[in-house]
Amino acid sequence: MDVPAVKEEDECESMSHHIPHGGGDGTNVEMNTTAEVATTAPASQVMISPDDFAEDLELRLGRANGNVYHRKPGVDGVHDGQIMIRLKKKRFIVIDYGIIPSHEDIRMAACYPQMATPPGCGKQKCVTAECTKIGVPVLLHDSDPNEPASLYMRSGLCFTCQRLLNEKRRTQRKRKSDLNQPVGVVIPAVMAGGTVGAFNISPAVATTAVAANGTYHLQPTLKRFKVNGECVDLPPDAIIINGPIEGTKRHGNGYTFNEIGVDLQNLMHGTTNDIHQLVNDVGSATAINNVPAPAA
Repeated sequence: MDVPAVKEEDECESMSHHIPHGGGDGTNVEMNTTAEVATTAPASQVMISPDDFAEDLELRLGRANGNVYHRKPGVDGVHDGQIMIRLKKKRFIVIDYGIIPSHEDIRMAACYPQMATPPGCGKQKCVTAECTKIGVPVLLHDSDPNEPASLYMRSGLCFTCQRLLNEKRRTQRKRKSDLNQPVGVVIPAVMAGGTVGAFNISPAVATTAVAANGTYHLQPTLKRFKVNGECVDLPPDAIIINGPIEGTKRHGNGYTFNEIGVDLQNLMHGTTNDIHQLVNDVGSATAINNVPAPAA
């Protein structure tokens, strides 16, 4: 049967248009005009006009997901006050942990989808064992009430405990992502045969070993890199050349084994001369050092 729905609708209609007002002779008269309703309706703890927080929304809350602005301070050990929170897709909510809604507040909130007074709001303690603050707030405004209720409304945690839990989960997701999908620095490198590949260097997970005295120390880890889509592990002392040396020639048309042989001979000849020069310089320096100093 639809009777309860009709009754609730009638109650909302009654609250909007039929507010009791005292007449001049002391009798109660029903006033149906909008102007008189606005001036005679009792003040509600849960009714908040968008104009009241428009400036906070524009200037103080910010656009990033997770931003918060404390509109009203909380009480230490009791509640976290009134807070604006930016959620995903430009959605935001205004919640208050310090309001204990009356029966009229609950009836009024039921008439507006952007408001909510969940069971226990303003009274139920945070589900964290050592926390004494209120864990269920009143929802004063939801910019997108068609979306699922926020964790702040259904977790049973106070604002502080919920933020700590969110940060803990974010850190755990980040660590898991780092382990499952290593991210490194992509650098060009010359492979065997003259091919060029992209190395994606990433730090491997360090291993620990227990010494004889019971202390822990880190062992050298493998260097993990990705080249042409494949992951390869290198010893910790391996050296990776970041691209070809300047002036290096590549095997191909016009530079075959004959030209390579000539260049190799010239390189060896020049290297041999450099070694001989180095030996002579070292010998000369040794001879000078062995000359006795003149007598004083």
